[in-house]
Amino acid sequence: MTIDSESEFDVGMDLFTGAGGTYDTVKAYTVFAKGAARGHSKSQAMCEIMKAMSAGKASYADREVVKAAMGRGISGRHVEWILGKILELGIIDKPSNAEALDMYRKAADKGSCMGVYELGSRTRSRTDLARAVDMGCVPAMGCLADILLGGDEGDVRRAEELYREGLSRGSEDCGVGLAWMRVAGLDSRSEGIDPSGLLEGPAEKGDVIAQCLLGFIYRYGVCVPTSYERALYHFLQASDQGSSFARCQLGLMYEFGVGVEESVEMARYFYKQSSTGLARCRLGLMYEEGIVDENELEFTTLNDLTLRMYLMNNLEELAQYRIAVMREDGRYVCIDCH
Repeated sequence: MTIDSESEFDVGMDLFTGAGGTYDTVKAYTVFAKGAARGHSKSQAMCEIMKAMSAGKASYADREVVKAAMGRGISGRHVEWILGKILELGIIDKPSNAEALDMYRKAADKGSCMGVYELGSRTRSRTDLARAVDMGCVPAMGCLADILLGGDEGDVRRAEELYREGLSRGSEDCGVGLAWMRVAGLDSRSEGIDPSGLLEGPAEKGDVIAQCLLGFIYRYGVCVPTSYERALYHFLQASDQGSSFARCQLGLMYEFGVGVEESVEMARYFYKQSSTGLARCRLGLMYEEGIVDENELEFTTLNDLTLRMYLMNNLEELAQYRIAVMREDGRYVCIDCH
């Protein structure tokens, strides 16, 4: 460990948190990688943690590198946060959220903005998140803004301010949030915002929310000219990552032949993979019309299958209406679908 490497680590953490004024995780990783190459333990641990965080899988981190780094000992303001993240992700042993949370509390007590942020994001505490924002933590800006969107007009305006500040500091996540506000008509319209411009970059990097938003605005021509081709592309990208919303939208496009050749088979394929209430209602309506595969009726009746779809979508209005019709027609049977 050298003083240069330690100072370099602090620069990396400023970039990683945004506390230094600029939020840039790519540059942060580059800085940590330089320190890691010199044998700096904390930098080595951060490189592996960032790999696991980026992939969403602990297996992407080199367990032995982290163990060796921890064995040499680390110290400093963000150490407890590092230990907490290792525990949370399960990089060395099985994941332990309880132990991780305890480490985040210790990190917060030592003045780590990431420790304060972790506490706030898990408890949805506006107080902790606001404290992390005051400490310059950019991820906390986006998290607090997300929570404030469900509040009154003042909260919504504050959310917009936070998204704008986070975006100005380099956060693409905050840009996605700001684009969502524009699409939903919640922003103040005080400045020109190009949602597609804010969303394209994150979408190509695999941000599912950005992919879904782009699919939506191109499908329905919100803030951009309608383009079914681009909508299909982005919905497919999000669908590949498991988005139920995107799969439902793909089902609708195929069922009604919007930008694609009409295909009941493809519509049913996507509806079946979606857990949204709308997808289940569309399947229920198809079943009512007798559009069903024979193997789906092997252990049940068509009426039971139809009713199951309606009861599984939290009894939204369309489902309640169809259940009432089935009851009136004498097709309602009591089955436990929950």
